[in-house]
Amino acid sequence: MRNNSIKVFILFISVWSIQSCRKEIPKGQLITANGVVMDISQQKTIASAKVYLFGGHKSIGPGGLSIFYDTPPLDSVTTDANGQFTLKYVATGKSYDYALGVARDLFQIGNDERLLPDANETLYKFNFDYSLNNQVISAKELNDANVTLKILSNPYDTLFFRIYSASTGQTFAKFQFFGKSIDTKLSTHCLPQSENVFEYYVRTIPLTDSGYVRLLSDTLNVGNVDTVFVLKKLNSTYEIPLKPY
Repeated sequence: MRNNSIKVFILFISVWSIQSCRKEIPKGQLITANGVVMDISQQKTIASAKVYLFGGHKSIGPGGLSIFYDTPPLDSVTTDANGQFTLKYVATGKSYDYALGVARDLFQIGNDERLLPDANETLYKFNFDYSLNNQVISAKELNDANVTLKILSNPYDTLFFRIYSASTGQTFAKFQFFGKSIDTKLSTHCLPQSENVFEYYVRTIPLTDSGYVRLLSDTLNVGNVDTVFVLKKLNSTYEIPLKPY
């Protein structure tokens, strides 16, 4: 048991040493990528899809020193009629690695993506190389969703709303509203041929300090219609049930 612990420790130190010794990609280095974006479930390529280039930076995570790709994209390119793309980027000397993805800021407030990345591979890393060739990027096209939200009284002065996949938990639309009442229409997206969860929640410091949030979820089985229409009316956000935080 002691020998196994020593081996694990040595492996951890080795990985940490490799990561900590990595240098930024040299300034002026040409970074290239090419490939195709495909909707694997429908076995078709996706035209006019945005492909983003993300830079990797060092940060301390749960496993120690790691490379993260969670900053805004450095560049982007749009696929042609056949779903193919070619990207060229000149390194600025501030990134340790690069990765491709089709979601710009999947977890940010105000996010409204048109494509949903493959749940098993949301990013395609260069793995410290300068090129990524013939890469197949898997994604699903989202359909339109028009959401009308009417709340007569909102004592909390804030409300969050998001849409996510019931099967994978992936969020593809997220918004925050302010005001003592809410009357708005959203043009956003939903996942076709799938169960979508439309979630409305209030999360304030007084609520979370007391161990609760207010959360209301509606699950909608979306077929393959081009546009889904959703109307949500509440007299007050107090109607949203309290749930343990």
